[in-house]
Order: sequence, then structure tokens, then C-alpha cells
Amino acid sequence: MSSNYAIPQYGYRYELENRQMLARVTSPFSEMASVDFSELPEEVDPREWLRIENQGSMGSCQGHAQSTCGELAYYIATGGEVIQFSPLFAYYATQKLDGLQGADRGSTISGGAKVGIDLGFCPLEVMPYPNPVRYKWELPQKAIDAAKDFKIAKAVEIDSYETCMKFIGAGLGGVEIGILWSDRYMTPDQ
Repeated sequence: MSSNYAIPQYGYRYELENRQMLARVTSPFSEMASVDFSELPEEVDPREWLRIENQGSMGSCQGHAQSTCGELAYYIATGGEVIQFSPLFAYYATQKLDGLQGADRGSTISGGAKVGIDLGFCPLEVMPYPNPVRYKWELPQKAIDAAKDFKIAKAVEIDSYETCMKFIGAGLGGVEIGILWSDRYMTPDQ
């Protein structure tokens, strides 16, 4: 059977992760020892601030995840203010750092963490996601300038399911993960 869906050749680029850079830009979870993890909620419901996104046929999943984590960090830091950040900016800026700009070839979490710390998050209205979805690599200076006001202070290394649940349950932030996949598993008609 053939698919009517355009599956990007690349999305999350696990094989290109820069573990040394990730170690430099993240703090170990153990540094959060002063946080009380004894009374965590049974569930966390992000629907108050989370928007549903569709990356379409672009391999920008890391940019979507990164911008959503930035939105949650902003929500926590401001006591409940909602802002939407640009997944396109997050994707393109990470691609530039990863050396992948110019083609829809995905990006890395390590690059995304460094972008969030060094460049920040661009508001969605400054660099909206294209509709219709199409890849056209461009990182405008106005988007870079707008992101400067929305940098994250630190990224934390999450190394297990238990650590993930503690981090999210304590309201410390969002967690970005990467999943390896192929179109064999993503095509609905197989």
C-alpha cells in the first residue's frame, strides 16, 4: 500500500546529538535537591497554556517541542502568563547551530537547549509557522532580536522516568524528549 501522507525524511536527529555540548549547557537533576518532591500531584494538566500544534510535513518536531518547553518555562516564571513561541524559529536556529540549515533535515535536542540559553525563544507573531507548511530556511534578524528577551536560565538533565515525573510534578518545567521513528511505523495505512 502507498501512503497519502508526506512523512519527513528527518525529524529528531539522535545520531547528531552533541553530548559534550549538552553536558555543558545542562545542570544535573541532583542540583535540585532543595526542591520538596514529597507531595507531587498524581497528574499535571497542561491544557490551560498548551496549544495543539501541527508540524505538517516538515521535520520540525524538535522546534515544536523546544518552543512548548519555553512556553511552559515562561508560564512558570511569570506565575501564569501565557505566551506562544515560534516553533519555526526554534527549528531553524537549532538547525543553524547543528550545521543542518538549508534543507529540511531535522535538528537535535542538544542544539535546541543551547539555542534556548544563548538566543532565547522568539514570539510566534514575529516568526509564525508557515501555512501552508513549507520549508524555506531563513532566520531573520528581527526574530533573533525578539528572542533575546526570552532566554532560559538553565536546562536540566533528565535521566529517568522517575526524574521526569519529579521535575514535571514539582512544576519545574517541561521535558523535551526525542523519539526515533521511521515512516514504516508512522504511516496510517500499513
